[in-house]
Amino acid sequence: RRVAGLTIEEGKGRGVFEFVREGSLVTIQHFRDLVVRGKSSLAGELPIYDPRSKETIWYNVSAVPILRGSDVEVLVYATDSTLRVQAEKDLKASKNRIRSLTSRLDRAQEEERRRIARELHDELGGMLTALRLELGALEKVESLPQLARDKLESVESILTMTLSTVRRLS
Repeated sequence: RRVAGLTIEEGKGRGVFEFVREGSLVTIQHFRDLVVRGKSSLAGELPIYDPRSKETIWYNVSAVPILRGSDVEVLVYATDSTLRVQAEKDLKASKNRIRSLTSRLDRAQEEERRRIARELHDELGGMLTALRLELGALEKVESLPQLARDKLESVESILTMTLSTVRRLS
């Protein structure tokens, strides 16, 4: 087994503080002091520096006080949690990426909706208006039979509803 990249034999006689980055040193000392003073167990996650790989290894650490008369010794048990910590970082990054992509997709969809609405209004609206003008010209023809005039009114009504729908959709 290895701790901070060292075997038990390599680690003998070396203090844990040799492997702790500056920011974590205070955390470990505080952790130890809490256990010694409070005489109760503590657990947490601490980064330990691996001198061989020059990387930080995360450990899930539990510290238990052992009372020996008036002295307190601290038994520390640590398991490597680097993979889990990295997986959590990766998961967080993935969630942020998904949020970003979702936001971009929402913006793209909204822009596409606006583009379609503009096209609908500009092109279809223009054609329907031209059709209305043509129907108006036909209604002015005096020789048009009554049946044709009735049909023109029906078409004009449908055209009015269609123009309203185009305006509402765009």
